[in-house]
Amino acid sequence: MARGAKTHGSQAIDDRNFKDKEARANELQRQGVALADWMSLHVEGSLECGSGVKIGPHVVMEGSVRLADDVSIGPYVYLRDVKVGARTDVRAFSCLEDVEIDADCRVGPYARLRDGCFLSDNSSVGNFVEIKSSKIGPGARINHLSFIGDATFENRVTIGAGVITCNYDGEKNVPTVIRQGAFVGCGTELVAPIEIGQNATIAAGSTITEDVKAGGLTVARARQVHKDDWRR
Repeated sequence: MARGAKTHGSQAIDDRNFKDKEARANELQRQGVALADWMSLHVEGSLECGSGVKIGPHVVMEGSVRLADDVSIGPYVYLRDVKVGARTDVRAFSCLEDVEIDADCRVGPYARLRDGCFLSDNSSVGNFVEIKSSKIGPGARINHLSFIGDATFENRVTIGAGVITCNYDGEKNVPTVIRQGAFVGCGTELVAPIEIGQNATIAAGSTITEDVKAGGLTVARARQVHKDDWRR
C-alpha cells in the first residue's frame, strides 16, 4: 500500500510538471520562440524572450534570464541571472552565471562566464575560456583555452590561446587593464596588477610582470639553452 501510494504521488507530481512545461512551451512558442525540445527545457525563475529566439535541447535556466531578439541558445547550456543581447549566439555546453552580454556576440562552446562579467557588442569568447568579474570591450577576441579574471578590456583586444591573467596575489584579487587594440600572444601570463598599452603586441610565451608601453612589441622569455652532457 505504502509503495503504491508513493508511486501515485510521484505520478501526480510528474503530471503537474508536464502540464507546467507544456504551458510554458506554448506561451514561448506564441511569442515566436523556437524550442528544439520543450520537454527538456528546465526553467526555475523568470524567462523573458524576444522574437526569433532559438533554444536547443537540455537547457537549464535559473533566476532571471532575459533573451533579446534572435538570440540562439545551444544544447546543454546553463544560464543563471543572465541578460543576452540581440543576435548573440551562446553555443553548446556553456555556463553563464551573473552575466550581461551585448548584441552580436559569440560565446562557447564550452565557455564559462561568471561573477558579474560584461561582454560588449561583437565580442567573441570561444571554447574552454573562463572569464570572471571582467568587463570586455567591443570587438574583443578571446577564442581558446584562456582564463581572464578581474580584467578590463578596451575596444578590439585580441587574446591568443592559453593566456592567463594571474589575478590573485595570495591575499586579494588584483586588476589587469588592457587598452584598445592590444594583442596578447599565445601562452602569455599577465601577472597583475598590470596595464597593457594601446596597440601593444606581446610575443607568445611571455611572462609579463611590468606595465607594457603603447605600440611596439614586448618579449619576456627566458633564453633557450641546450646542454648536451645532461642526463636524467
